[in-house]
Amino acid sequence: MKLDTYKNDTLGYLYSTILNSELLSDDANSYGFDYYFLKRAKNGNKKLLL
Repeated sequence: MKLDTYKNDTLGYLYSTILNSELLSDDANSYGFDYYFLKRAKNGNKKLLL
């Protein structure tokens, strides 16, 4: 990731971009990080509040 590409973006957008990039590199799929955490919660028998 080149810093100049993201220098005008908000912190929330940068956080989301970095997190999504990390999750995808850790064998997650293209559904994004929301799906990743929902799947983990379901597999752990956690109650989901949607």
